[in-house]
Amino acid sequence: MAKIGIKTLKNRIGTKVNAAGSPPKPTKSGSLGDAARAALLELVKGVFKNKTVLERLVVGGFGVFSNETFLDLIAKLVHDDYVKRIT
Repeated sequence: MAKIGIKTLKNRIGTKVNAAGSPPKPTKSGSLGDAARAALLELVKGVFKNKTVLERLVVGGFGVFSNETFLDLIAKLVHDDYVKRIT
């Protein structure tokens, strides 16, 4: 799951959303625009405010980032929130 979420986010880098249902259009610079970068930052902040994520960080420290299940959880939360924002 984490690999799919990360791949999805990587595919979004350098793109912007057109009209609803349209495929993403490449940006001129090939990187996230300021608005997209700010939205992604807020999304990630929200994920780390999630109770389950915080509990795992408290118990496992930074070692949890080497745990595939934990990374899957973060990728799923980011993906779900991203889908909510664009639909």
